[in-house]
Amino acid sequence: MSENAEKEYEDLTLEEVLAKLENVVETLGEGTCTLEQSFSLYKEGMSLLQEGNARIDRVEKQMLEIGKEGEVHEFSGGM
Repeated sequence: MSENAEKEYEDLTLEEVLAKLENVVETLGEGTCTLEQSFSLYKEGMSLLQEGNARIDRVEKQMLEIGKEGEVHEFSGGM
């Protein structure tokens, strides 16, 4: 993902990123865009998808904890 895309999306929540992605998909699905607009929307959608996946991956990693024997456990938080 480009640095510009990262900066553009860093202030958005995961839900906002996914909503923007949904809007891109809906716009593309309407079939009323020019080829250039479609290509631009496709690139934006791919950036949004990558951002959303990266955020989900980070959360999943935070939720897992590896034990002494190498087994994976859900994070307990220790509270």
